[in-house]
Amino acid sequence: MPGSSVTFTRNSGVGVSAFGLQVGTSFATGNLLQIDNWTTTTANATNLPTNGSTVYVRIWSFLDGGWQVNDYTYTASN
Repeated sequence: MPGSSVTFTRNSGVGVSAFGLQVGTSFATGNLLQIDNWTTTTANATNLPTNGSTVYVRIWSFLDGGWQVNDYTYTASN
């Protein structure tokens, strides 16, 4: 992560009808940012750690009648 804030950008996807976003300091939590119905193409996460710790990001999308989940890990700036 570049610093204490970051902007996440997504594309609309083909056939995707809903999105969600979680950013947290532990897996599958949204203690830093939680958007259950992400309707815009960008989201700003602020107050990110700056101690070199791991930041967990989960993006989910509703596609073909089911939820698809993608998990990512990033290293906070130090």
